[in-house]
Amino acid sequence: MRYLLVVLAIAATTTAAHADPPSLTAPTTAPAASGDTESYALQTLAMDGASLALMAAGSKSGAMVGIGLGMYLVGAPAVHLYHHQTAHAGQSMLLRVGLPLIGAVVGHAMTANDTEGDADIAGPALGLMAGAALASVIDAGALARQPVERAPRWAPTIGTTRQGGFTAGIAARF
Repeated sequence: MRYLLVVLAIAATTTAAHADPPSLTAPTTAPAASGDTESYALQTLAMDGASLALMAAGSKSGAMVGIGLGMYLVGAPAVHLYHHQTAHAGQSMLLRVGLPLIGAVVGHAMTANDTEGDADIAGPALGLMAGAALASVIDAGALARQPVERAPRWAPTIGTTRQGGFTAGIAARF
């Protein structure tokens, strides 16, 4: 009998569902997509700029050029390793070795029939520099990214109802 009274009391006091107006608090932003990434391209470009500065400053000294070249080859891959992107570090190293070599071969092929004095050196040198610049741009533009993990967030919400009451709750993003 007691259960019957409880069921009748619940049935008598319930009303039809309706949508409440928007709450007074600002809506939370949509959760971050699982593919969100953060760029660290400026760090790789800074390494490339420093290596270029060392090579330019050491144009009269072979040691400085060697240090700059070594920094060009391992500087940006080291930045990738710092950001725990081991695959990107390997890809960066392949780009930094492969594209300048391909550029030098293409530059040599373009000036192979040139009989002027510096064509034997100028063509491969320009191709090497173009390949190095392209490797730096591809590295910064495509590889210098790391996934971003968004922490769960929550915020309290307060709103009013049509009947003059109020609602309180928690909005969360997981």
